[in-house]
Formats: sequence, C-alpha cells, structure tokens
Amino acid sequence: MSKNYERVIHASTGRERVANNTDPGIVEAVRAVLRVVIGVLIAAIVAIAAVPLLVLRDLNSGGTGWGLCPNGLDGCSTSYFAGFELLAWLAAALFAAAALLRAALKLLRRVQHRYDRKRADALVSPDPRPRQADGRRKTDRSGAASKP
Repeated sequence: MSKNYERVIHASTGRERVANNTDPGIVEAVRAVLRVVIGVLIAAIVAIAAVPLLVLRDLNSGGTGWGLCPNGLDGCSTSYFAGFELLAWLAAALFAAAALLRAALKLLRRVQHRYDRKRADALVSPDPRPRQADGRRKTDRSGAASKP
C-alpha cells in the first residue's frame, strides 16, 4: 500500500477499512483552488449574461454592437440569423459554464465531506462494548445488544 494509506478499525462500526492519511494541508489547498475556480466560473456566467446588455448599449451609443451592425444602427442590414446566432453562442457558453460550475461544486462537496468524515472519525472514541469473535456485539439473554 502507499504510504498515505493504512488499515484501521472504523470507530463506529468496528470494521476494518483503508484510511487515507493525506496531509490536511493538501486538502485545504485543494479546497482553496476549487473555491477560486468556482469564483472564476461565477464571474464568467455573469459576464456572459451581461453581453446582450453591452451590445445594446454599444448600439445605442452609435457603435457597431460588437460587430453585429458594422455600419452602426442606422445602416444596419444584417441577416435575419445574426441575432439568433449570437443568442445560440451565448446560451451554449452559459450552459457550459453552468455545467462546469455544477461539477466544481460537486467536487468541492465531495472533498469537504471526506475531510469532515475523517475529522469525525478521529474524534469518535471506539465503542466500549465487547465484541464476539465474529465481530458482532455481545448481547444479553433477551437478544438485545448490551449497553455500555
């Protein structure tokens, strides 16, 4: 096995499992990187959503609308599909950014859950009730598990 893994007895179930002894500093670094990625993706989504407003503002101030109307709004003779093409590209970019954001959030939740679970396992003391040879808890005569 790798040096970061070892076999341990799980505190709550008593079953043997493989524990990951990754340095908490590495986990914190991964969480920080994921938070930066999530912030960048949110900023990208806001920027993509703002593009139509910026195009309209540019057209209104006498510009070309970011190339949508090369001769300005007065001499604008674009095809019928120029606006729809822009809309399609923006929608595709928005959905792609949203999908990446969802994946990053899911990964952050998974890393956080594993980190929290590892910390909780370290804080939980083993169950003081004795075990039988097969690993089950000893029971009293009524069949109920013995109380600590």
